[in-house]
Order: sequence, then structure tokens, then C-alpha cells
Amino acid sequence: MARITKLEAGGRQLDSAIRMFFANEDILAVHTVSRAAFRILYDITKEGEAKVALDVHIKKVGTDRFNEETNFLKHADRDPDGEIDDNFQLLTEAGMGMAAGLYVHHAKTLTPEMRGFHIWGAMMRPRFFDVPEDLKKLADDWRANSATDPDKITEQKAARDFGAALIHWIKLRDAPKGTQWKPA
Repeated sequence: MARITKLEAGGRQLDSAIRMFFANEDILAVHTVSRAAFRILYDITKEGEAKVALDVHIKKVGTDRFNEETNFLKHADRDPDGEIDDNFQLLTEAGMGMAAGLYVHHAKTLTPEMRGFHIWGAMMRPRFFDVPEDLKKLADDWRANSATDPDKITEQKAARDFGAALIHWIKLRDAPKGTQWKPA
């Protein structure tokens, strides 16, 4: 029987959340799965710049606010009649970006889903997502070889379809020469 590490579990959960996000699944489920991944990756990060930066961000936002939607989605003991606004998609996207940052801190690489998400974020939400140079080059390669102009995508479904296409493209690029990548 194969054993699963916490790093692998967090990475797999995050990859699943990203695929769900780009498949236009319910944002509540996406948030729950992505925040579970974030929490595992955050907890195994003991020190360093990644942990310090996130701790500063969480303190700035406030722990209660940072965890508001997450706690709403997993607890009802203190507020069984509670409600939240459904406009927390950007918070979910930011959480997925932070989780990917923690993943790369440990694994020293990003999965195709995480790379696709970061490129998508840089193209669709440039004010919020900074990406490393290697991913900027990959985004430039996409732009040079695709008729899709991400600046003209205005609808949420089209934006998410674009993200799914990016991941598919990355997996095709990464497939060994002479083989054919097939979706699971």
C-alpha cells in the first residue's frame, strides 16, 4: 500500500481544487478543498520567508476575517443560522495562489495545475498575481501561439474555460516527445 505524505496530500487537494475551479464547480466546494490544502501546507511550513510573509498577511487581514468563509463552511456550532456573502471568489483565488506558493516552497516545483493557475492569474488578475520569470515566459509562449486574447475574456465561465485550456496545454507541452498525454 502506498503511503501519502502531508506535502503530497496538500498538493493533490490543491490540484483538485484548481481543476474544480476551472470546471466551474461550486465555489463553496472549491474554497473548502483549496483551504484544506492551504492549511496542510501552511502547517508543515515551519519557518522561512514563506511562513513570515503569510503570517504578516494573515495578521494584517485579521485571523477572523482570513478564516471567515472557511469556518462558515466547516462549523455550525456557534452560528447555526449564519450566512455569508457569495462574493468571496477572489479570496478563494488568493488562497489557492498562497497554497501554491507554500507547495513550491517545499517541493521546489509546481504541478501543471498550479503552473496553469498562476499563468491564468497573471493574465486574468494581473493586479493580484505575481509570477516568476519562468512562468512569465510560458505565458508569453501561450500568447505567441494562441489566438485567444485573455484581455478580451469578460465572462466568468469563459475565464475558467481559459484556465482549463492552459492546464491542458501545459500537460501537452510537458508530455515526453513521441507520447500522447491523455486526460484522466
